[in-house]
Amino acid sequence: MYNAAGPAMTSPSGIVTLALVGLFTAASPPSPAASPSAPAQPTRTAPVILYTDAPSGPTSGGENNHGGYLSIFGKNFGDRSGLGTKTKVFVGTAEVANYRYLGPSVVFGKQRIEQLTVQVGALGKMKTGTPAPVKVVVNGVASNTDQTFTPSGGRVLFVGLNGNDANAAPNDIKRPWRHLQDQPAQRGAYFAMRAGDQVVIRGGKWSDADGIDTTWMRFGKDATKKGTATGWIHITAHPGPINGNAIENVSYVAPADKAGGIQGPWSAIRGVSGSYISVSNLHLAASATTKSDGAPINTQYSDGPWRIVNNELGPWPSTLAAPENAKAGGVAGGGNPLTVYGNYIHDIDCASGRTYNPLENHGIYIDNDGAYDIGWNAIFAIRGGNGVQTYNNGSGGSQVTNNVSIHHNFFYGSTGKHGVNIADGSGAGFKVFNNVITDTTGAGIRFNSTEIRAKIWNNTLFNVNRSRNPRLGALANDSTGKPGGIDVANNIIWPFPGTAYTGGTVGFGSESAWTNNLFYGAPDAPDKSTATNAVVANPQLANPGMDFRLQPSSPAKDKGAASVAGVVTNDFNGVPRPQGSGFDIGAFELP
Repeated sequence: MYNAAGPAMTSPSGIVTLALVGLFTAASPPSPAASPSAPAQPTRTAPVILYTDAPSGPTSGGENNHGGYLSIFGKNFGDRSGLGTKTKVFVGTAEVANYRYLGPSVVFGKQRIEQLTVQVGALGKMKTGTPAPVKVVVNGVASNTDQTFTPSGGRVLFVGLNGNDANAAPNDIKRPWRHLQDQPAQRGAYFAMRAGDQVVIRGGKWSDADGIDTTWMRFGKDATKKGTATGWIHITAHPGPINGNAIENVSYVAPADKAGGIQGPWSAIRGVSGSYISVSNLHLAASATTKSDGAPINTQYSDGPWRIVNNELGPWPSTLAAPENAKAGGVAGGGNPLTVYGNYIHDIDCASGRTYNPLENHGIYIDNDGAYDIGWNAIFAIRGGNGVQTYNNGSGGSQVTNNVSIHHNFFYGSTGKHGVNIADGSGAGFKVFNNVITDTTGAGIRFNSTEIRAKIWNNTLFNVNRSRNPRLGALANDSTGKPGGIDVANNIIWPFPGTAYTGGTVGFGSESAWTNNLFYGAPDAPDKSTATNAVVANPQLANPGMDFRLQPSSPAKDKGAASVAGVVTNDFNGVPRPQGSGFDIGAFELP
């Protein structure tokens, strides 16, 4: 997945994934050359940590008895030549044992998010179970310290294609397991795994499907396969040699007619296993006839929490016909909570090539109640459905999905349906903010729930409704909801030429409240119900369709509502809001 030579990542298939070009097929709009580039970062001196992959991990065992690995994601981490000298990492007051990688994350091409991977070491013999702040220091300047790491007392379990399940041993990189999970033979790292352990997969092309229900690995009936609040189970890729700056490429493709991927437990054993799970730094894909539930990562009926960070998920060129078509996504399932940060999710199909395509395979598919935090992802070329879908038909044990936060994501080319589809059974606590949603076939954001309570704040919607569907708009509503249930503020709304700002079978009336949005590009003026404090003008984007930042003379500057302040504290790039006399409209704030 990673190429340390510079800001371009190459997947095993040869697709350039970091720059996110060359990944669209001929059936996908627009051409690779038209793929928008990442906006430049504002100049700052202090490093900024946005998130990490491992809330906890071993501080002993593993390579050279230095414990497990931790990946930190953020900005302004310095030059790779200074890794370990000018750029240092501390947990609490102790410096980590060694440094492995400094460079682009998997979403760098859209988010400019950097990755810094270390082996933590003893951390000054910190007490097991006690969290300590993580800090990055670059040239003597320290980062924020609101992310923590907890020594787990666990072990490091290595898994490699050259491994041997019969003589594998914890903490010994020279004696790895061959299988992640081999259910028929009751062998593999899974059967040794317990709370606090880190499972480290070595690079190579993987296609095993010997796990429970023909997966790579699925959590089953054994209650020992469950992490704890201070001892997560973390599944990740090996970070390569010390200061080698080359994370090993773990590439898994689920075989034909198998379920594949990494999955949580089934409904009958909910809560028994598969809690406190982190998955990071992997490339998981699926073949055309991988089974319908075979999402690269499917949390299934996990009680949570799960943490899915910095993975490449896709392609999944599913050709399965309805009704057995893939009803999942790059990430699917439930979680309480489920955190999905900084993943590149791309090329997800549904019943591809079939006469009837139900479009039920999505970038991210949430289908149960819980708590969901979806941020900093690049979600591209979702031909099988929506970029993110929430849909609850009661099959997961709940009737309504609540508490979903979708923020700082880049949606491009949802050619099946919509960018964000807040559908049946979606309830309270929805927050959609600081997203760029562009080049969708359907609406940028669509609603279809009588129970919805959503804040749609500071997003930039551009070139949405490319199908020119007269029933849709940049935003579409197909259900009569509660009065004032949808709060739409500070958004730039620029639909595909010739199409409407709003639409849907119901449209927007008393169930919505609109204020301080900027409208541009539709043939008609905004509807009266949406026009409160509206700005109707060209937003003066830096390069429409390519760079969505505002020009200094933009009419969106300082024209946003301050009512978003409790949620929208920064912009897409992390620039604090507001910078001027008021909030800027859209996903970007002028510095």
